[in-house]
Amino acid sequence: MSDLISGTYQLDKVTGSLRHLFTGQGIARKRDGSEAAQWFEYSDADVTVPFAVDLTSQARPNAKFFSAWVDFSRPESAVVSESYGLWRRMALFLLESLSVWYLKRKPETDFLGGVKVIGGWENGIWNPASFMVATIRNAEDAVPSSPAPDGIEYASLCPLDKQPLPWRYVPCDAPKAEVNLKAVVGANDIPVLVSDQPIEKQIGGGPYFARQDGKAFLFHRFVKANFSRGEDYAPLPYYGYANGDCAFTLRASRNYGVDSVSGPILLRPDVAFEKCFRTRSRSSDRPGSWLIDLQPGLWNELIVELIDVKAAARSLGPFPVIREYDQHNLRWFAERFPGEEHSWKGISFGSYIDHVSVYGHRPRGLYFGIIDIRLQP
Repeated sequence: MSDLISGTYQLDKVTGSLRHLFTGQGIARKRDGSEAAQWFEYSDADVTVPFAVDLTSQARPNAKFFSAWVDFSRPESAVVSESYGLWRRMALFLLESLSVWYLKRKPETDFLGGVKVIGGWENGIWNPASFMVATIRNAEDAVPSSPAPDGIEYASLCPLDKQPLPWRYVPCDAPKAEVNLKAVVGANDIPVLVSDQPIEKQIGGGPYFARQDGKAFLFHRFVKANFSRGEDYAPLPYYGYANGDCAFTLRASRNYGVDSVSGPILLRPDVAFEKCFRTRSRSSDRPGSWLIDLQPGLWNELIVELIDVKAAARSLGPFPVIREYDQHNLRWFAERFPGEEHSWKGISFGSYIDHVSVYGHRPRGLYFGIIDIRLQP
């Protein structure tokens, strides 16, 4: 007997095994442990890896709050530290699948606070202290046997022999207020890159990070004036991300990290919008631009690349402080708070990218209101 969870996961109620219908990945409870630890097995078409889940709980009147965490340094799953490709397959999948498993299997009076995965590859080096945390908020149950959402395309699993590619930092002494990729409107009103100059030249007006193979970049786009609760100075940095197929803009904030994606650009006319992006809607923040949702594989790629960039940034700096491109908004606030504008100096490049807040998007088509993925600072 099994449940089809939002057309995406199959949960066997008898064995407790959970399998993703599109990627073939799965987890299964293998044997009972103590209240503080449980034994599982990860599997896909190529590998099977045992792992332990440790549980921490806090009892409250009529309820129990608990969290689950997996440590890849434990002997039974130490093979993950030897294979970058295997870590890419398992780390984000366990954040997602364990969240699904415990939310579906827990007693009604228990509340899942989050899932943590310890140990990870950072900019080409294994770090046993690295971690990611998925925090579930506003969880609502899925409709059993409902169809999978439209427009979702799952990428193939990361090759097990894939090698990590480190990132490097390219400084800029005098960053421009705004850096744009040159693009023209193509089919279906989606911009396509003008390739008369390499991307490195187009983004050279600001600092950026570049992957070793020269096929992925994280770069300064602009900083927007913002005041939290209308009074606390809290500028919003916007970043550009580009890989071999597409580019887009990330907004980041102090409280939510990377919390929205907009401005899709296809890097070649032969790249289909649906290969990279799932949905689009007009942005009220940037007139004429699109708000977008990334395909699952691109979300996973972006999170892994942010881990590498943050690791590369730890040994560098200081990074340039960049002022707001919309100075007229600052003048409006200066009239409201006279004398305080001397402390409004902009924000350092690279701020707020150690936290990804994905609203209603992870797992694809499932029932979470919000999952926050926090990366090691």
